[in-house]
Amino acid sequence: MAVNHVSVDGVRIATDAVNDAGGDIHYQVLKVAFGAEDTVTLVADSAGQRLPITGSLTFSGSIPAGTNNIGDVDVLTLPGSLAGRAAGGTMGGTDVGLPTFAVRKDTAVALVDADGKLTPLTVDDKGQLRVATLTSLRTADSVAAADQIDRVMNGFTELTPKFAKADIAASTTDGSVVAAVASKKIRVLAFRLHCGGTATTATFRTKPAGAGTAITEVFALGANGGRADGYSKVGHFETGVGEGLSLSTGAGSSVGVGVVYVEV
Repeated sequence: MAVNHVSVDGVRIATDAVNDAGGDIHYQVLKVAFGAEDTVTLVADSAGQRLPITGSLTFSGSIPAGTNNIGDVDVLTLPGSLAGRAAGGTMGGTDVGLPTFAVRKDTAVALVDADGKLTPLTVDDKGQLRVATLTSLRTADSVAAADQIDRVMNGFTELTPKFAKADIAASTTDGSVVAAVASKKIRVLAFRLHCGGTATTATFRTKPAGAGTAITEVFALGANGGRADGYSKVGHFETGVGEGLSLSTGAGSSVGVGVVYVEV
């Protein structure tokens, strides 16, 4: 476009002269509103459509409907006071966020056709997130788990296994095996009994401040014999709360006793 001019009342006005069959027609060149004073900034691209904006632009109204390419936009404030959070940040009582939606699939199925493709989360008909279970992951190989020996779980509480032993003379009532622990029960997970050269009997008892009460049947022990009951995750027997564990023996030989226990 060549810039021409015409004079109106002695004022020179910039124009674009367009030739047609009747001669040149002059179209007024308009100064862009955001241009600097005393300068003329014309359309720079060959298509003659886009206005080059090198500074900031403020909208006094809404962006027009339709397809509008406005480039990169930095948003200072999100609608509804939404706010992003960095990793490790904390949420406050007034913070708001965008809900995460998932696809309801009453039957678990693959939603994409290849590994590495993006896929939405899926939930069942109750809105519970679908996750893989050991059963669904089971293959021809076996699934193994290592037995933990330093802790025993009681619900969500970790308990530490403990050990105790004692030698109880014959005809003893409430020979101490494990001392009482305040507000705790002594739960026996495994135990062993062994008597000397003469047969005898033995009974485990829960021992408060006074006389104890039997918490097992009477074990009959043969001469130079005994019994050993292995680990039970639910326990073989237990004392009352805040009471100790004792052993009563019959006539005959002394009895050696050993227990593995937890305080619950």
